[in-house]
Amino acid sequence: MKFSCPLCGGNIEGEEAWIGLQADCPHCAKKISIPTPATPSPSNSPLTTALTLDAPESESESLQSSPFPRPRVDKQNDSESTNDSESSLGIVMMMICIISGLKPLEDFSFSHLLTNPFKHRSGSDIDSYFNCGCPQTTPLLDTLPSGWPRPWFFWRMFVYGLLILLVFVVGVQDFENINMLPGLMVVGAFFVPLACVTLFFEFNILRDISLYQVLKFIVCGGAVSLIIALLLFAATGLNETFLGATSAGIIEEVAKVLAAVAMLRGARQYKWILNGLLVGSAVGAGFAGFESAGYIFRAFLSDLAENCDLTQFYSTLIQRALFSPFCHVIWTASVVGALWRVKKDQPFRVSMLIHKDFLRILGFVMSLHMLWNSGLLWHIPRNHAMLKGELLLWLTSIIGSWYLALLLVQEGLWQVRNARISSDSHIA
Repeated sequence: MKFSCPLCGGNIEGEEAWIGLQADCPHCAKKISIPTPATPSPSNSPLTTALTLDAPESESESLQSSPFPRPRVDKQNDSESTNDSESSLGIVMMMICIISGLKPLEDFSFSHLLTNPFKHRSGSDIDSYFNCGCPQTTPLLDTLPSGWPRPWFFWRMFVYGLLILLVFVVGVQDFENINMLPGLMVVGAFFVPLACVTLFFEFNILRDISLYQVLKFIVCGGAVSLIIALLLFAATGLNETFLGATSAGIIEEVAKVLAAVAMLRGARQYKWILNGLLVGSAVGAGFAGFESAGYIFRAFLSDLAENCDLTQFYSTLIQRALFSPFCHVIWTASVVGALWRVKKDQPFRVSMLIHKDFLRILGFVMSLHMLWNSGLLWHIPRNHAMLKGELLLWLTSIIGSWYLALLLVQEGLWQVRNARISSDSHIA
């Protein structure tokens, strides 16, 4: 059944057996009594909403066969932090949908990312998997799969990169081979961003961008975006104003999207949202890799000047690798994907850069970047209210950035599906 929250008007779905029970509204987090709906709704809706119910245990047991998560009985002490995180996560997701103007995520499960990632596949299978992007290997629109893809190779990229990184660490630490230090810096800076790019490569069910093009966007796009960022910093002087380090959120996001546009402006065949997401992730990975390599090298010089124990070097390398999936790669993928959502199959025009559907996502991504550089994510909470605020900031910056990207992937899949339906209708 469907009903609306009497306080905020948010749409909720649930079971008829829940009528009369007390629940926390997933939209406003206020306690409501579940009403009797005026008209029943279809039971096979793809959207489900988890409610935390104040129901007796016997009533909760009667709902075990429900497709919805089993309601939990509130416990004043044990579940307080859990309820806070669930409420904050719901607020973040709703906020991102409102800001971006995108519909909530449907039919997606994280199990899609865990489907036999290490299942045995022959070398020829892997070769054919990456043999795409040319007229002979790009599939026809009506042969593309429906629904969410199930990527698997990005996990291998991550594991392979980690193993290679460990080899270089052993070479530097145990064998004291200084010649392996540059390789350690490069692998540490790039292996996680490259794994993220592989994920967007697999999300691109159109398979119309070759591996060569992806590598070109990573190397050339990353270098060009760095140069544009340096020019913008010098021309605007924003980093010398009250914004300080947070000005990078404005300058660098603009630089990366301009680099992507410069490299894609003449490629009329890349007209899909999924294309924009892949190219954006590649440019962001190049930017992140080159930038991280610079920070890692500076940390090495600092250790060399102070104590020669590489403590700061390894700390910087680990931090840059650990947080890179939530920064430049995902930010640039979202921004360029949003621009391609506006562009579609039209020639690029400067006016597209001031389109509201693009600017609202660009502004949100800039805010995420500025949040990372502001230092607000590293405050130590002193009370429960500050803890909730810090939790909300972390969820917004980590979960929120990926939720935005997945919303755009969903829009891209719908765009392909609608084009296929239109093509079939035209043929008929």
